[in-house]
Amino acid sequence: NKPQAMELNMPKKVNEPEEQTDVADCQVMNILLDTLDQVWYYEGLSVAGLQKTTFAGDGGIRNEILKKQKELAKSGACVYPAGNKRAGQPRDFIVLIKMMKGARYNNMVGILDEMDITGTKIYAIQEPDPIEVEAVENGGSVKSFAQE
Repeated sequence: NKPQAMELNMPKKVNEPEEQTDVADCQVMNILLDTLDQVWYYEGLSVAGLQKTTFAGDGGIRNEILKKQKELAKSGACVYPAGNKRAGQPRDFIVLIKMMKGARYNNMVGILDEMDITGTKIYAIQEPDPIEVEAVENGGSVKSFAQE
């Protein structure tokens, strides 16, 4: 078996706000990998509707990714705005991958495999936000921020 490596593309540094990529709530899926080999996910930029799944081929995270991709491709509601060179076209799908403290390396490999299998072209690995950590620890609900 010959080892294979994935190509790593880093985003270019931008200094001007108008050069930054405009990311819409409708094009983002967040995936959190926890210490119990569970996969948590939610759509959008704010922690809402956090759900739990697995890496199972049937009904796992792959199905959720494919469902979101299909929804983005068909929906006329999530398109680039006027003034953008891609105005009116469906926005690109973006996955934000976040490893909880103590999550296993094997799960990171698993989710990167899912990015490849599903053809997800734009994804990033980030640290989870404190609110995401709280939500996972509370079984999917955000308690301390609920009063705000």
